[in-house]
Amino acid sequence: MLDALAVPHPDLVSGTPQGDGYNTSMSAVTLTYSTERADGTGEFAAGSQTAISVPAVQYSNGYQVTVSGGRVVSGGGALQVASCPGATDVTVTVAPGSGTEDSC
Repeated sequence: MLDALAVPHPDLVSGTPQGDGYNTSMSAVTLTYSTERADGTGEFAAGSQTAISVPAVQYSNGYQVTVSGGRVVSGGGALQVASCPGATDVTVTVAPGSGTEDSC
């Protein structure tokens, strides 16, 4: 039951979510968001951070992170991703494995 309930998910998004999903068969989560504010009053500043919960029960052997339009600034159970200067969209994918690939 814990495995079914403890899935990775965004806790805080510094932008407007465009899509997110969790692939249970691959234990992979993908989050895409624009750096625009949801109320249309501009964009979040470069370096604004998004928090993604990464439960250890899903990634007991570690996880790999791929980021486009941002960079990983901290890992562990609460993954933090900061947007790159000039980025208008950020995509984060977390899957079993190890390592980090980002674009800043």
